[in-house]
Amino acid sequence: MSHGQEFARTSEGGMAARRKAHAAIAPEPVVPLATDKALIQAQLELYQHDDCHALFGICEGSLLHRVNGKIFKYAAGTWFALQPGQSFDIDPIFAWSGWLIVFRSDALAANRDSRVIDEIKASIALVDISGNVRLESDDHRACSASVNQMVLDADSVNDRFHRAALLKSQLQTVLFRFAKASRACLPSIGQPEHIVRLDRFKRVVEQDFRRLHTVGAYAKLLGYSEKTLARSTLEACGLSPKTILRKRIATEARRLLLHSAQSVSAIGHDLGFAEPSGFVKFFKRETALTPAEFRRSYRSW
Repeated sequence: MSHGQEFARTSEGGMAARRKAHAAIAPEPVVPLATDKALIQAQLELYQHDDCHALFGICEGSLLHRVNGKIFKYAAGTWFALQPGQSFDIDPIFAWSGWLIVFRSDALAANRDSRVIDEIKASIALVDISGNVRLESDDHRACSASVNQMVLDADSVNDRFHRAALLKSQLQTVLFRFAKASRACLPSIGQPEHIVRLDRFKRVVEQDFRRLHTVGAYAKLLGYSEKTLARSTLEACGLSPKTILRKRIATEARRLLLHSAQSVSAIGHDLGFAEPSGFVKFFKRETALTPAEFRRSYRSW
C-alpha cells in the first residue's frame, strides 16, 4: 500500500469538511493532502484561486499531465510545483499516488532566515521555468514523511491559529529540502539581491504583462536600469527579462486558448496586441504552432 493510499482515508475525513468549507473562498494558508488518480480532480479545486501554489510529490506509479499546453511525464520520486494561475490537466489513464500541498503565497512569509525564504521562492520560480526536481532517495523519504505528518496534524490540531502556524513551519521545511535539491538539477540560484530583483520583476510582470511588452517599461517601473535587471535575472535563474516576459505572455495565451471560448483575435487583444497578425506571429515564434493549430491539437485530450 502506498503512502497516498494508506492515508487517503485521513485526507477524506477531517480534511473533507475543510475542503468543502473553503471551496468557494481562499483556502487555509496550507492544505496538505494524500492524493492519487481517483482523488486529484476534486482536490485541485483548492488550487483554483489566484494566490495559490501547489507542490506535488509522486510516490508510486507515474503521472502524465499538461500545464498550460505543455505535456510532462513524472515518475516516482519526482516533485514539481505549480504557480498561481497555471492551467493543469492530468491524464486519467495512468495510475499513481503521492502528495499534494496547496499553499498561499503568504505561507512563505519570512518568519525564518530571510535568505532561506529567498532560496525557496527562487527554487519555486526556477521549477516553474525548468520543469521538475527529482529528489535523492533520502530527501524523497524525508519529504514524504514530513507531508504525511502534515496530513495527520491537519486533522488532529483543532485550533486554527496553531494548525496554520504548525503547517506553515512544516511546509517551509519541505520546501527548503526542495530548494536544496534544486541546486543540483536546476540553474544556479543567485545571490539574495538578484533573487529579490527577480521576484520583484516577476510580480510586476504578473500585474502588467497584458499591457507592457518591453523590458524597458518594467525596468523603469522598478527603478532599475535595463542592464541591472538583466544581470539579476540571468544570475538568479539563467534567463533574460525578455525571455521571462515572453514566456509569461505565451503561458497566458495557451491558457486562454485551452480554457476559454474567446476567438484568437479577442485573446490577442486581451494580451495587448494591437493586431491579430502580431499575436499570431508572436505565438508561432514561441510554440511553433499558430493559435488555431495549438487549440485544435490540445483540445483533443
